[in-house]
Amino acid sequence: MKTVRTFSQFAPKPDSALTSITIPSSLHLTRFVQDGPRRRSATPKSPAVKFVLYVADHSPNSTLARTNLATLCQVNLAGRYEVEIVDVFQQPDRALSDAVIMTPMLCKTAPQPVCRIIGTLSDTDAVTATLGLPTVVT
Repeated sequence: MKTVRTFSQFAPKPDSALTSITIPSSLHLTRFVQDGPRRRSATPKSPAVKFVLYVADHSPNSTLARTNLATLCQVNLAGRYEVEIVDVFQQPDRALSDAVIMTPMLCKTAPQPVCRIIGTLSDTDAVTATLGLPTVVT
């Protein structure tokens, strides 16, 4: 059960304009807003998704993760993404400071929540669902 405070419109009390009512948890509340006409841009822009892919040089798993991430971004994000690739052999201090325990590892840094996936990203359905990316219906 949820307790919601509402303004009493029909019988205001002299001491307080707020009353408390109890709503069953099974009831879903919908908020309707009447703001008037909304302007829509010709091309709606969603926030860019930012990734950091930690790889180990040109190992087979790292190469496969790069390819799978590129395909995933091109299909699902259509140019609304940024990818930074960090080679842990060339930047070991960065790997230590970012707590990289295994490669390849993908980290989604924006938008929130931050998410980490270890592996080659071959299971695209699971990767898409875990990262919270929009799915493309084929």
